[in-house]
Amino acid sequence: MELPELRAEASLLEGNRRSGKTSILWHLQGLEPIPGWIGIYCSLQSAEGSKDGVGVPTVSVYRAIANSIVSGLRALKRDVPLPDGGVHPFDQVRGIAEACRIGISEESPFSDCREYIEIALAHLEQDDRGILLLLDEFDKLQEGIDCGITSPQVPENIRYLVQTYPRFSAILTGSRRLKRLREEYWSALFGLGTQFSVTALSEEAARRLVIEPVKRLLTFSDEAVTRAVELANRQPFLLQCLCSRIFELAAQLKQRSITIDVVDRAAQALVAGNEHFATLWDYAGSDRRRLILAICEREATGPDTLRLGVLEERLPRLGVDVDPGRLMSELEYLRELEVVEKGDESRGGAYTLSIPLMGQWIDHQQDFDILVSRARAQTESDHG
Repeated sequence: MELPELRAEASLLEGNRRSGKTSILWHLQGLEPIPGWIGIYCSLQSAEGSKDGVGVPTVSVYRAIANSIVSGLRALKRDVPLPDGGVHPFDQVRGIAEACRIGISEESPFSDCREYIEIALAHLEQDDRGILLLLDEFDKLQEGIDCGITSPQVPENIRYLVQTYPRFSAILTGSRRLKRLREEYWSALFGLGTQFSVTALSEEAARRLVIEPVKRLLTFSDEAVTRAVELANRQPFLLQCLCSRIFELAAQLKQRSITIDVVDRAAQALVAGNEHFATLWDYAGSDRRRLILAICEREATGPDTLRLGVLEERLPRLGVDVDPGRLMSELEYLRELEVVEKGDESRGGAYTLSIPLMGQWIDHQQDFDILVSRARAQTESDHG
C-alpha cells in the first residue's frame, strides 16, 4: 500500500479485526521507514482502562500518547524530555509512566499533552524530523464515549493537532464499523485525510503466502494452494492460521507433499478451535444477522442461489418476519463486516458467505434451530 506524502493530515486505515492494520503500523515505526519522520506506535489497547474494565478514560488516552512519544524518542539515542518537565536517559525504561501521570493531569489532559507534543517537536528540530503518530485501535474510544468516561471531544482534539502542527501527522486504525458511526464527534476525522481499506490479499500475494514460508520444507500442488486460498478468501490472518495447521498435520503425517486432502483436514482442525470466527460471529451484533449467516451457509450447496427475493421468502417461513428495508440494512451490515458477499447483479446478485472456513465453523459450532428461535424472539421484540 502506497502512503500519501505526509503533511498535516490524519490518514485512516480501515479494516476488520485481524486484517493486518497493526502490522502495517509496526512496519512504519522508528527512524528508517519514512525519511524526515519518526514513526511512534501507540495502541489504545495498552492504555489504562476504567475501573470496571470498559473503555478508556480521557486522561488515559493522552497519557498513552505521551508515553509512546517518550518511548519513541529514545530511538534518537539521546536524553528525552518528559511531560513532567524532567529529562529521561534514553538507555533507561523505568520512570516514563510516572512522569506521564504527573505531567498529564486529570484536570486538563489534552492541554498538557499538546504542550508536551510542542516540546517533543522542538526536541526533533535539530534532526529535521516530525512525529508520525501511529494510533492503533482508535475506535476503542467508542466504548468509553458510550459509557461517559471518554470525552467525545477527543476526535476533534486529534484533528486540531494535525491541523495546527505541520510536523505532526497521524495514521489511525479503525474497524469498518467506524464508518457506521454518524455522531458528530467522529465526523471530525472523515475528510481530514486519506482513508485506506485494509482487506484481502491479491490472488498472487495469497498464493505466495502459502508457498514461500515453507518452500524448502513442503511442496504444494497447485490444487492445494488454490484450495487454501479459497477457504480463507485471501484473508492474511486466516491463511496463516490455516497454513500453520497444514504444517502441523504434515509433520504428524511425515509428509512433504501437500494435497487438497491435507488442506481439507487442516481446515477441519482449524474450525474446531479458532476464536476468530467466534469474534466475527459476535460482531454480527444481532441474532437475526447470525441467522442470515447460517442460512447463507446452508444454501451454499443448495440448488437455489440465495438472492434477496429468496431470502425474503425463507425468513417468514422460519417465523422471522422482516420488512425489505430492514433486511437490506442487515445484509449491508454483514457485507461491511466482510462476512457476506453479494454476487454480480447480472447473475442474480446472490448472497454468499465471504469466508468458506467460517461456513464450516457455523456448521460445526452453531445449532440452526436455536438460531431460528433467537431470531424469532428478536423480531417479536422489535415489533413490540
